[in-house]
Amino acid sequence: MAKIDPRLKLQLETAHLSVTFDDLGDAKGLVDLGQGRTQLFFVMSTTDAFPHFEVRKVWSPVAAVGSLPIQQLALPLLRKNTECEFGYIAIAGDLIIFQANIAADCDPDVLRAVILGVCVAADTIEQQLTKGGDAF
Repeated sequence: MAKIDPRLKLQLETAHLSVTFDDLGDAKGLVDLGQGRTQLFFVMSTTDAFPHFEVRKVWSPVAAVGSLPIQQLALPLLRKNTECEFGYIAIAGDLIIFQANIAADCDPDVLRAVILGVCVAADTIEQQLTKGGDAF
């Protein structure tokens, strides 16, 4: 099992977010969005370091690539990225995801807000692509 970033663990605990950690040390949780909808989220324990700052990824699944006509959706999804206030749509393995990069040492309230924002964005896109589906 990979080491869990202690900063991330403290941020999540302070923000009162219930998560589990996988073998890579990444956090996984579920947000209740109301109206019977929930959304999975992941926060990476590993970070990307740059000369004067360090970021970590927060993401949420939108849809399985194989469940949608990806060639027909590629251009509309790229265009949708220009409408995103923060974060972006990406493909990770066999999933379409919504992801945001945040400062690794951000305030727990900021982490909580970004997680919620990522989940709302992912759920909105999921509903649009799957005509109201809620697989994630």
